[in-house]
Amino acid sequence: MTQGEIEGFLSSPFLGIGASRVKDIRVERRGQHLPSHNEIGRVLSEHGFLGIIILLILIIKPLAFRSSNKKNYYFYAFYAFWFATINHSGMRIAAPALLYAFTLLNVTKEVSKTKISKPRKTTVLDAQL
Repeated sequence: MTQGEIEGFLSSPFLGIGASRVKDIRVERRGQHLPSHNEIGRVLSEHGFLGIIILLILIIKPLAFRSSNKKNYYFYAFYAFWFATINHSGMRIAAPALLYAFTLLNVTKEVSKTKISKPRKTTVLDAQL
């Protein structure tokens, strides 16, 4: 399946073969009604060099966001799982999009503006009253 996607990219590298055409070509040539299993190959074959730009944005943008925002402790875990998921199941399921969104989370701890007073120490004079 990936070989057919590479052939699609090589046959039309600038603009690609068109959205959803990989599946149509697979049906015409082999009679298989299977969607792509690899999001990277699908984007390259269907969108050509624009697909390369899309993938670079998807890969680089979270890393640039992470360089200025270190608050998401799970960034690398979500990023790695997102990348692994798009390499075996594509974007057919919601999990890759959810994992990608989790890499861009900005979780902050809300600080209370009310001042908490400490308990007053009792002195010997207070105890006598």
